[in-house]
Amino acid sequence: MSEIISKNDLISFFSNIAEIWQHHIDYNFFKDIELSPDQIKIIDHDEDQMLINGYAGTGKSITLLYKFINTILREAESKKILYISYNYTLIADTIKKLNDSEIYMKNKHRHEIDVTTYHEMAYKLLRKLEVIDGKKKSKLTQEEIIRNDQDALRRIGVIVDKYKNPQSEEYEKIPKDEKLYSTHDARFIKDEIKWMKENGFVDKPEYIEVERKGRSRSIRLTKKQRNTIYKIFEVYNKMLKEQFHNHMDLEDYALEIIRNKKWIKDDLKYDYVFVDEVQDLQPMQIKTLVMLTKKSLIISGDPRQTIHRRSPYSYEKLGINITERGRNRVLNKNYRCSAQTMRLANSLNFDNGEHKLDKRNFVREGDKPLIVKCENANKEMEFVINKIKEIFDENPNETVAVIHREESEISNSRYSDRLKALKGHFLNVSDSKNYSSKFNTNKTKQILYTSAYDIKGLEFDHTFLIQFNDEHYPQKYQIEELLKNQEMDESMLKEDIDEIKNIEKKLLYVAMTRAKKNLYMTYSGNISEFSNDFESQDYETQIYK
Repeated sequence: MSEIISKNDLISFFSNIAEIWQHHIDYNFFKDIELSPDQIKIIDHDEDQMLINGYAGTGKSITLLYKFINTILREAESKKILYISYNYTLIADTIKKLNDSEIYMKNKHRHEIDVTTYHEMAYKLLRKLEVIDGKKKSKLTQEEIIRNDQDALRRIGVIVDKYKNPQSEEYEKIPKDEKLYSTHDARFIKDEIKWMKENGFVDKPEYIEVERKGRSRSIRLTKKQRNTIYKIFEVYNKMLKEQFHNHMDLEDYALEIIRNKKWIKDDLKYDYVFVDEVQDLQPMQIKTLVMLTKKSLIISGDPRQTIHRRSPYSYEKLGINITERGRNRVLNKNYRCSAQTMRLANSLNFDNGEHKLDKRNFVREGDKPLIVKCENANKEMEFVINKIKEIFDENPNETVAVIHREESEISNSRYSDRLKALKGHFLNVSDSKNYSSKFNTNKTKQILYTSAYDIKGLEFDHTFLIQFNDEHYPQKYQIEELLKNQEMDESMLKEDIDEIKNIEKKLLYVAMTRAKKNLYMTYSGNISEFSNDFESQDYETQIYK
């Protein structure tokens, strides 16, 4: 006897078919990108919180971007969706990719979408809350970060002078056991206040007692002396408010969102939040993104590329639970760089070797990196310019990045001589400031001149890592600043220097792993001490005179 199918059964059957069809998507969002099975599994897998964890070049950022577009396509009702990162250049690159995606451009109008930097998002939110009414922040490049840092140093220096000058009224009021050491100079205190803000230790009792993880160990600071630091902290905040028209440090944006969380209604929050290069965000910034997420928070990053000091926070303490099965997805295979480039980058020793990628995951063969010793700085740029001309003569469609370490050298009024030299020979030379408007992969002979910080998350056919000398890798001035203080704890000094070198090696690792085809590392003077980590069989050498 045959079964009789009811009307309700038929409706249920066709509803299920419709749902399957709706969720079946051909992942042809971008031209010339073929996803791996592991990437597709991540894109298809739904969680309210997820970490896409991957080494440099494993495709974690493009996987996040596909997951972002996939959400836009699958959600039938209008949603509020945020795609965010810390770095302006990376967001500019993401917007370029999205503008080239036909399927994204056709569907973006169905939702309320923000693709932006953290500070741009925070600025808009605080304006809506009527917390701030100030001048809009400029594009957050490394140069802008340094400028903000220098402003803070000057302002804090004025206050510190009063609290350390024996002739001042402020100094007289400080109890003996709370007076600061000579090692507690303006730079140390500026860094201490920055650390307090980025980790949210802005209430006095908590700051006095907290373990200062990530701070200098060679410069001793007692709990009693923290009382004086906190007084300076209070005076500094008052100065920003009264003398500088409610100016906010970069770290203050997250703190203001947290202070005003009771006023943040659901219509100001996001259904979906996607975070790229999450390791670059400060703890309080991550905490605010958790606060602003209603349905799903997807983060992508690589702790091996963290270029900041250690934080006392784990993801769990900030409200992100990635310990449950399925929430921490790992990508291992490197699709960007050649095996030869990855072998050299992989040989850098930092984080006790925890970053090292299994060589079986290097999937593409290519040329060995070339390390070039140049007679002087002018000859170094001459080599770079001539080599770029050779590249463009062979294929003008290939992209080039020149990665410098000038971020500590360029003042507001001085323009880079190296950048001038490039512009004297090539028409399409962009920098971090105009990358979004000028760099165009649909045009020929495209060059980006950028810092090792601002290139995070980007990739190019050919990468020139210049200034690979003992002045810039590691940045010599950072270690010299430490050594200036004569009263530091020498037993802890090596640990602080090692921490600086550890961060600098991570930065070098990031810069080296931007190259899809060829990596050139140039220097004049003495080569960087980091070259001692390299095996001679992993690179070629050249002398250029």
